[in-house]
Amino acid sequence: MVKNSIKKDAESINDFNEAIKLDSLYTKAFVGRGVAKSHLGDYNAALIDYTKAIKINSGKENAVAYYNSGNMKVKLNDLVGALKDYYIAYKYGYMDAKNEIKRISK
Repeated sequence: MVKNSIKKDAESINDFNEAIKLDSLYTKAFVGRGVAKSHLGDYNAALIDYTKAIKINSGKENAVAYYNSGNMKVKLNDLVGALKDYYIAYKYGYMDAKNEIKRISK
């Protein structure tokens, strides 16, 4: 079961790589690739992808990139950075970020 999940994430990364080659401004491909990389435990690489998505589009339609970036920063023990990302995600309407803000702020 775990082996299939790892294989699926690796295949997804390849698919997202192809999408990014076709459109280097396709933020959803960066976010999706970041999710797959985080599933594989590559938190630094996932954070890089979320950061790229945010640099391409820092608007509210990319709130999930801020939220996921916050998640990676928590994994990497950057709680201040995570809080900043969660606040932006929440400001842009990503309601799950509110719970993370509360959890970290304790």
